[in-house]
Parts: sequence; structure tokens; C-alpha cells
Amino acid sequence: MPSKGNAGFWHTKLEKKLIKRHGGLPLKQWGYDGEVNGKPVEVRAAVRDSRFKISKGIHNKLLKNKGNYIFSVRNGKGYKSKLVSAKEVSNLLGHNSKFREGKKWFSDNHGGKNWSHRFLGREQIFD
Repeated sequence: MPSKGNAGFWHTKLEKKLIKRHGGLPLKQWGYDGEVNGKPVEVRAAVRDSRFKISKGIHNKLLKNKGNYIFSVRNGKGYKSKLVSAKEVSNLLGHNSKFREGKKWFSDNHGGKNWSHRFLGREQIFD
């Protein structure tokens, strides 16, 4: 298990590995993490938590570009992963008229910006 000091390096290494495992190309830019089959992909890993954090800005970009998520959890000594469309993630989050009226995005305020997000549980992806 990596130390907290190198968590950023480890996360990037895991992202690249998972994107390549799904036949994609990791990107070296801000925004989404890479491309699989020419579509944007974002890697979400639940390693120390039981849920996946979905950022509103990235989610909207993935929806607009018909992108996907790669969700990953520990599986013994390694990781198992699953490719899920952003549209399906919207369905899991409850993005319909009922969602827009009742459930809201959570908010992290730091660095002078408001970062909106929601969570999906491991069991919603890996049932």
C-alpha cells in the first residue's frame, strides 16, 4: 500500500494501467483521464472508501461527448474494473425530473471554486 505522500503518483499510475487495460490511451492534460475507443474516459477508484466520487463538471463533459467511466476496486492483491457509460452513471445517480427537483449535488469550496459532486456506492457498480 502506498504512503499518503505519493498518493497522487500512485493514482496516476493506476489510472494509466486501467485505461490501457480497457484498450485506451491515457492523456496528459487537465480534464478527463484518457480515451477508450475515441471517447473520453474518467477513472474512479474506491480504494480506501466504499464509494466513488462523481464530479459534476467532468460528468457533464463525459455526457456531452458520450464518454465513459472506468470504476475500480481492490480484488485481493489486484484490482477489478468495469467500463460504464456516463449515461448509465446518470441513471444510477437518478438524473431524471425527480432528481432535478429533489436531490442536489454536494459542494466542496476550496481554491476559490465550488466543486460539485455526488457519490455512487461500490454496490451500485459491482453488484
